Amino acid sequence: MKTVISIVFVLLVPVFSAEAKTRHAHPKRQVKKEVCTVKKTVSKSAFSAVVIDAGHGGHDPGGIPQNLIPEKGAALDVALRLNRSLQRSGFHTIMTRKDDTFVPLGTRSAIANAHPEAVFVSIHFDASPRRDACGVSAHYAAPGEAPLAAAIERHLTTTTNGTNRGIKPARFYVLRKTAGRAVLVECGFLTNPHDAALAQRASYRQKVAEQICAGIVEYRRSL
Repeated sequence: MKTVISIVFVLLVPVFSAEAKTRHAHPKRQVKKEVCTVKKTVSKSAFSAVVIDAGHGGHDPGGIPQNLIPEKGAALDVALRLNRSLQRSGFHTIMTRKDDTFVPLGTRSAIANAHPEAVFVSIHFDASPRRDACGVSAHYAAPGEAPLAAAIERHLTTTTNGTNRGIKPARFYVLRKTAGRAVLVECGFLTNPHDAALAQRASYRQKVAEQICAGIVEYRRSL
């Protein structure tokens, strides 16, 4: 009987772990086999507004226990700097959070969907059990969002010493539940000593914000 219980427990643990990782511990990360593009109509029209989403916040620090610094604070700081950069570039901006508060994923998507004229950019930092994992990346849910992700990634990599991890399709909640154009940006690995040290520098966070802004500006000019 003990053997049967042990086998059942072993089989169930991965299921519970995957569910927790998706909905609670790190909601933006997904099980690899689920990654595929989402079917949604993506506008190609010009835009003048950006919804800025600083990942995590409040009781949700983001990342994993191996993080060298909390993700929520670094993401918020970049988001606030991006907000100022975009405003200087003439954009109307809307932030899903402006301080260390927890905003549910559904609320974040609802804020984005209340502004159909805007594009949605979610700011995060990455994490991995492997300390050597490093670099930046941008994620999108629908093929039509890939040009926006590519423009941001192209600019973001000019100010980092990390690996360019490229753009990738993903089914993160805030991407698949946002009706308009949406991307999620990973600004470095907080489990990597080099990336984490960069993230602690105000000058680096400012460069990251400016380059994300430059990517958004480039994308708008291409329309």
